[in-house]
Amino acid sequence: MGTPTCQLISQLSSSTPLTPVTIFGLIDVLIATGGDDLRGNSGLTMEIFVPGSNAAFAQTLKNSGDPSWDGAVHDFHIPIPNSVSPPLTETNGLVKVRLTLHENYSFPDTADNWDITGLNVRLFNPGSQEFCQIDLDMQYVCRMAGLVWFD
Repeated sequence: MGTPTCQLISQLSSSTPLTPVTIFGLIDVLIATGGDDLRGNSGLTMEIFVPGSNAAFAQTLKNSGDPSWDGAVHDFHIPIPNSVSPPLTETNGLVKVRLTLHENYSFPDTADNWDITGLNVRLFNPGSQEFCQIDLDMQYVCRMAGLVWFD
């Protein structure tokens, strides 16, 4: 039997469900930070892997020098490049994402560790239903000190 996925619940509850040929133009990313923040002097990138390619496209989510992420949820809308072929659809979604923490510290600071307490990745078009790809919404997803894969 198993557990219903976030996408199954969305499709069943919608009066206008997606079709397998809906082509998506954006990726919605929600990242929640726990007790140990992402420091102001650290940066964060996300690599997004698509079907049919070993290559990924990258998006900077936080630059070194931006304010620290203290126990907040951050929402990003990432445009899907026109070069992604075949286009992303309900039956041709993301393969995986990779988050990379870029540390920029010096004495007396130590390496930055960051608690991720939620990661949600969805494909969507403005004004339409979102298509769930990754839904990790827990008390504690991971403690990051480098790079992490989610697939």
